[in-house]
Amino acid sequence: AEGDPFELLLRSNVALTKRFTAEYSIRPLVERATERTLKAMATELVHDPSEDVRRLVSEGTRPRLPWAPALPAFKKDPRPVLPLLDALKWDDSLYVRRSVANHIGDILKDNGDVGMRVLHRWADIADRAAGARRTGDGGAVERRAPSGERNRRGQETASDHSQRWQGQRPPRRCCRGPACGCRGGG
Repeated sequence: AEGDPFELLLRSNVALTKRFTAEYSIRPLVERATERTLKAMATELVHDPSEDVRRLVSEGTRPRLPWAPALPAFKKDPRPVLPLLDALKWDDSLYVRRSVANHIGDILKDNGDVGMRVLHRWADIADRAAGARRTGDGGAVERRAPSGERNRRGQETASDHSQRWQGQRPPRRCCRGPACGCRGGG
């Protein structure tokens, strides 16, 4: 509704995160209007075309976001944010998926059992999906990262770089060092 302070704050944070970041400024809204914010995130923001907005969903609800006040309610019980993470776990953007992974890492610190159940559930889903991609002759599962994926600076991602060496050993030194992920780190 027009003039609704909640909508104004939510839309402002969405606009801000497209230009800078709103993972810190959205936290008071998450704390003070938890149900409404989570609902808006689940119904709108996880489907936004902007990877920055989708990442905001994960980062803005992280219980232990670095350099930000903790979200005690989610440290105590992270279950309200799990549907958001479920929606983002296989996002097209590596930027978003890394945020989801960091969020799960936060959950594991305070609620190891909940975090492990989520990871096991996701692994089971991935295993079933991988089984569906097996070749007809019982061959190996095709394991390829999305091609052409780029980070925020337009640089080739590590997963994309790793594809160059699929099925063969990379040279002793690669262009990015140990963080590259191609196993050829220098």
